[in-house]
Amino acid sequence: MQIGQEVTVKWLPEKTKYHNGRQLAEQVVRDTVFIYTEDPKEALELARHGFIEWILNQNSKPYRQLINKLIILFEEQQYERKDS
Repeated sequence: MQIGQEVTVKWLPEKTKYHNGRQLAEQVVRDTVFIYTEDPKEALELARHGFIEWILNQNSKPYRQLINKLIILFEEQQYERKDS
């Protein structure tokens, strides 16, 4: 099995994306790395960075799911306490 075959890289130099008021140069969404820079050399470096981020996201996914379940449980308990 080769890792990363399901990853797609999309170079969109004409797009501008922001997150929390900061302009993004690159973004990883599910199995796609979006590159927003116009410079080809920078775009290649950002593609590498995005791929590494994607790998890290794959390894942390079970932990994020566990944390999200704990948050839901905590919120339900807080809601029940509030109603009592």
